[in-house]
Amino acid sequence: MAQYEKQHQPDRKLLAVLGAQIRDIRGKKQLTIEQLSTRADINYKYLQRCETGRSNPSFSILLAISQGLDMPLDRLIKAALTGGPDRGFPAGDKHIQCDSPSNPCRPRADKSAADHL
Repeated sequence: MAQYEKQHQPDRKLLAVLGAQIRDIRGKKQLTIEQLSTRADINYKYLQRCETGRSNPSFSILLAISQGLDMPLDRLIKAALTGGPDRGFPAGDKHIQCDSPSNPCRPRADKSAADHL
């Protein structure tokens, strides 16, 4: 196992924000957790743990969730990172910087996006 793998700890704040975004989108689409878990073909208890930030979903799980929500994965992740004034990271705590819709998101100089996704 590589040294990085031993030291890496998931960013719990990011996982909580991502999970809240998934839950919000699911609610707006009027889907129950069971319905989304069936659409995504994942266990509903695992989905619940993802929505509460207690699990660190893999890329393939995030892809399945985004497909179950009928939302492109990049939009789901961007929504979680920049989800508006009540969602996403507080202004002083962003790991990803998105200036405008025409300017794509990019990692801040002091953080790597790969460290947090």
